[in-house]
Amino acid sequence: ANGRIYFPATDEDRTVDIAYTGITSDTQTLVKFASAPYYVGLNVEKAEAPIPIDQAVDETTLAPFLDPFDMPNRPGLIWMFYASTRAGATDLYFQTMAPRFTPTVNGK
Repeated sequence: ANGRIYFPATDEDRTVDIAYTGITSDTQTLVKFASAPYYVGLNVEKAEAPIPIDQAVDETTLAPFLDPFDMPNRPGLIWMFYASTRAGATDLYFQTMAPRFTPTVNGK
């Protein structure tokens, strides 16, 4: 995403050689780019900062897990469950994320 390549923690502080090819948006032709050495290091996307709140609530730890269902033509989901007292009484909440770890061609 955004020209970044992600590596496991075991590759941190190493130099890797990366070569890739791309497709032009107008003619759909393959374009080969030269390889280059890159340093693998931690890339902090946003600095840690406190979140201002109006009222303290009782939040539980986030419990994420991978989607147990293998659905074709759908990105893998990450389910997240947590409990909160935001509505005045403790309730269970959930949400999903579908991160796209691969680039798309022509924005599709």
